[in-house]
Amino acid sequence: MKNKWLQQILIILVSMLPAAYILVIWLSIPDIVPTHFNSAMEPNGYSSKSGLLAISSVLAAVSVLLYFLMEYIHKIDPKRALQDKAPIFNVLGTGLALFFTAINFVAILMSINKGSVPKHSLDGLIGLLFVFLGVAMPKIKPNYFVGVRLPWTLSSDYNWRKTHELTGKLWLAGGILFTVLSLLLPVTATHFLVPVFIPILAGVPIVYSFILFKKEQANPDIAKQEPV
Repeated sequence: MKNKWLQQILIILVSMLPAAYILVIWLSIPDIVPTHFNSAMEPNGYSSKSGLLAISSVLAAVSVLLYFLMEYIHKIDPKRALQDKAPIFNVLGTGLALFFTAINFVAILMSINKGSVPKHSLDGLIGLLFVFLGVAMPKIKPNYFVGVRLPWTLSSDYNWRKTHELTGKLWLAGGILFTVLSLLLPVTATHFLVPVFIPILAGVPIVYSFILFKKEQANPDIAKQEPV
């Protein structure tokens, strides 16, 4: 229990670091800073430095909320309420909190440096997020809130397991590829990849899960024939 509270305090403190950084350098920040950028990462929207602090504070709050959501969501999940929290939810909560904290720092640096930070930073972070989720996916047990939650996965533990194994491999490979491409291609080209990658990463598991559902309907004993 002591270690749990220590981790929670650390997550809160880490999530607040970007906003604290703004306060530390407050006097050196221009009164007006860019807070929105186009596809070429050129400034096209501006705000006061108070607005920048407000944006950073919201992202910090999102980081903390996501962490605690993953920590306690099993308590209201009918599939998990009577079981101990799976360790992967702690990993997911910590990883998501760190991801949004990193996004927060990059957004601040882009604003105070007028977009002069590496233009592929945000795309690289998104790619790494999919790598992280790809590793986590096969470890997520059936639940109503996290994972590939479809009628077919929720009604069959076999379908859930096989779908999340495929999703993990697909998201891991897709995340690595997207990260590499974000480093090699111009930022405008990388942004055009998003409408291609997302439908594939989201659509393939859905189609695969439905195919498994039809196979289970045709052969109800298929789950018994597969190694666990």
